[in-house]
Amino acid sequence: MKTFRIPFAFCWLFFFGAPQLTAQDNSSWRIGFRIEPMISWTKSDSKNLNTGTAKPDFSFGVIVDRSLSQKLSLNGGVSMAYLNPTFTIKNAFLKTPATGSSISPITNSVLSYNLRSLDFNLVLQSFTQPHNGIRYMGEVGLLSGFLIRSKFDFNSDKFDVENGDAGSPEAQDKIELFEDINGGTPLQYDVNTLRFQGILGLGLKKRVMEDSDIQASLRYNFALRSFADESKWKINHNYISLQLGFIF
Repeated sequence: MKTFRIPFAFCWLFFFGAPQLTAQDNSSWRIGFRIEPMISWTKSDSKNLNTGTAKPDFSFGVIVDRSLSQKLSLNGGVSMAYLNPTFTIKNAFLKTPATGSSISPITNSVLSYNLRSLDFNLVLQSFTQPHNGIRYMGEVGLLSGFLIRSKFDFNSDKFDVENGDAGSPEAQDKIELFEDINGGTPLQYDVNTLRFQGILGLGLKKRVMEDSDIQASLRYNFALRSFADESKWKINHNYISLQLGFIF
């Protein structure tokens, strides 16, 4: 439970608490816009899953920047993330509307997700002394994501689903996956509504014009919670991104 509370508390403090604490110094609050192309991959501790395939993802949104001192800054924001994690199930047993009550063995079936997530992030930036208007920085932070779209494709030698709803699939798209041919409790392929990630980054800020900045950083986002809603499948969704922003 602590895994959920800590990232949420940081983001809540930044967006709702911090403005009240610093209302007397509004000049230090700035806003901007950002884009963030990403290369992502999944990683699992389950021997029945093949993961690791790199996929291109993308995010864009609004930056909120608060200067704490000459060397420290809080940099947060709200963004829309487009995520496409994919993994392969080596061996499973499948039941579908077409097969009725019978269960068929399948091998190397592929689950591909098409996700949309509303993300809130908070990053502490530490700067070097400026040189020719450029300050280099290190970053550490947290991200809380709220899933707003969860579609999936399923491909196997027995049955395929295209653009199904992972949370509430229609009758013709509903599949049941089992670890045993005798059935039992189906494996869940739904996605957790909340996702939490840590952020580590290196980058720079360059002053342009009188009071605006260009921001660029290479970030590593690592999962703090499995994105799959299945206790037998711990699947971490990690990515490396190039975050580009302009702050007014």
